[in-house]
Amino acid sequence: MTRFKQAEYTGENRCTPCTVINVLISIFLSLVIGFFSQIIGGVAFILFLAAIYFRGYLIPGTPKLTKKYLPVFVLRAFGKEIESPPTGLESNSDPAQNQSSNNAIDNPEQFFYRHNVVAPCDSSDDLCLTESFSSVWKDEIRALPDCTAHDAAIAFQLSDSNLRLIETNSGVALKNEKGSIGEWPSRSAFEVDIAAAKALDGFVPDWWSRTGDERGWLLSSLRLFTPICPHENGPASMEEDMIETCCSTQDRLKVVCEQNNEVLFEHRL
Repeated sequence: MTRFKQAEYTGENRCTPCTVINVLISIFLSLVIGFFSQIIGGVAFILFLAAIYFRGYLIPGTPKLTKKYLPVFVLRAFGKEIESPPTGLESNSDPAQNQSSNNAIDNPEQFFYRHNVVAPCDSSDDLCLTESFSSVWKDEIRALPDCTAHDAAIAFQLSDSNLRLIETNSGVALKNEKGSIGEWPSRSAFEVDIAAAKALDGFVPDWWSRTGDERGWLLSSLRLFTPICPHENGPASMEEDMIETCCSTQDRLKVVCEQNNEVLFEHRL
C-alpha cells in the first residue's frame, strides 16, 4: 500500500489543514451526488477519501494554494505555523534591572546612529558600522574564548548562580532556575552578542541601565552588521532563502558565517 502513496504530501509530510479542507470538499461533493443517487454518492465519498489518503489531497493544486493563501491563524490552530527564530537575550535574571527605561527605544538603527555605532555607508544608501565601533567590536570578537555561561554572566551582567548554556534544536539557550534568559540561532550568534555587549559599553552611556529585553533587542538587531565571525575571523554574509513546510512558505533574510554556515541573524520577511 505504501508504494501507492504520494510521499511528498502524506505521512509526516501530510498537511492537516489541507486534509481537513479536502475532506470537507469531499463531503459536499458526495452530498451533491447523493442528491441524485445515494449509492453513487456513497461510493464517490469512499473514493474521495481514498484519494486524500494516498495522494494527500483531492483537488489538484491544494497544497500549493494552501501554502500561499491559508491564514496564519488557521496554521496556528493546527500547530503548523512556522516557528519564529531565536532572537537572543530575552530578560535579565535581576528583576530590578527589568524596570522600564526612561528613554524607550523606538528604532534600533536610530539608537545606534545617535551613539556613533552606525553611520551612512560611503558607497550605498544604507547604514554601516562606524570605523571606531567596528574596530572595537572586532577586537572583542577576536579576544573571545569558547564562551560559557560564566562568560555570558559577565557580559550580560547576570547572576552566575545556576546559569546554564545548553544546546537546543534551534541553536543554544541560556537558562537559570527561573527559566529561559535567552535563545540564539547558533553558538556563534551567542558569542557575537557577548562581544557586542562589551563593545557597546564604551559607546552607550546608559547601556547597563537598559532592561534585558531592550539590550536583547539591540544586540539582535546589531548582529545584522556582524563584521567578522568568532574564532575563525572569517566574513559574515547576508543571504535570502525560503523556508518551506507541508503547509506554508516564508521568505527569510539571514546573516551567516561563511566558513561554518552558522546563522548569526535571521528575519522572516
